[in-house]
Amino acid sequence: MKKSNKIWTFILILLTFSYLQCSPLTGPEPENTPTNNFEIFWKDFDLHYALFDYKNVNWDSLYNVHSSLISENTTNTELFDILSNLITPLNDPHIILKGMGRVYRSGSDSVEKINPFSLRIIKSEYLQTWDTAGNGYFTYGTLNDGTGYIHISSFSNTGGLANTVNKWAKDIDKVVETFSSSERLIIDIRGNGGGSPANVEHIASRFFDRERDYLYTRYRNGPKHNDLTPLKLSSITPGGDCPFNGEIMLLTDNNTASASEHFTLAMRTLPYVTHLGDTTTGIFAENMERDMPNGWLYTLTHSLITSIDNICFEGTGIPPDIYVINTEDDIANSKDNVLELAQN
Repeated sequence: MKKSNKIWTFILILLTFSYLQCSPLTGPEPENTPTNNFEIFWKDFDLHYALFDYKNVNWDSLYNVHSSLISENTTNTELFDILSNLITPLNDPHIILKGMGRVYRSGSDSVEKINPFSLRIIKSEYLQTWDTAGNGYFTYGTLNDGTGYIHISSFSNTGGLANTVNKWAKDIDKVVETFSSSERLIIDIRGNGGGSPANVEHIASRFFDRERDYLYTRYRNGPKHNDLTPLKLSSITPGGDCPFNGEIMLLTDNNTASASEHFTLAMRTLPYVTHLGDTTTGIFAENMERDMPNGWLYTLTHSLITSIDNICFEGTGIPPDIYVINTEDDIANSKDNVLELAQN
């Protein structure tokens, strides 16, 4: 082959590669119609949602009911309502639909906001002294009987990767060091709506005496609704310079949710922990955010989480060892029954 031909062949290859790089290999954008938005939404759950069997939901039947309501004349308001009704039977507050300035959470109507709790009352009526750390997520001090007290308001991911421990969570070492001479500690996660599993494991490790397994996770990985990966085991090892391994009372209510329920599962593996309060919310599984052709966003739960003894508390919550709650009258009278029982 002549040198000039080789040069032109090389140029042709470069041009072809450039064209392929710039060309839309994935095909045209999905059509933004009510029917197509519905189909994409339903199909995504059909292929990736992990809890159909556990929740005993017939997704095909729900398709037949709701797809019949869709036409090319369906308004955005009507479409939002139809999709909201479609995911309602899943009763899964980790599933959220956002669009047109509206937000709908599956199962939100079934979560009762009871068990009044007031951190202000604990600080003013029960703690001798108190301080905060971790950007205010930790409130800690000593109760009147000398028992240490920590309230953790969130395990929030305040930035960075999901599996990275946030800077605020590292303040747990300073907090725990405060109680190095204490025999008893109350850890209060009432009202804690969750956050990052990485923060959960980092904080919980400061109370572990040895490595312990605490939960299993399985992920949806196939077209069948019961296609799940093998069990993935999660464990926690002791962390920090001076972990607290004395008697611990763990306080929860039915607003203790998501990652804080992972924390509850972890702490309940410790033989020196007693769990008091109310049953937790019951939303454990991991989710991922998706979008639709019309720009709406939604989250989709794609895992199944169980305790170390293979109990799934999804939708039911973790029951305490000792059940006790506050009433509105208790709060009005600056009284916390749950905390007082934990002290005894």
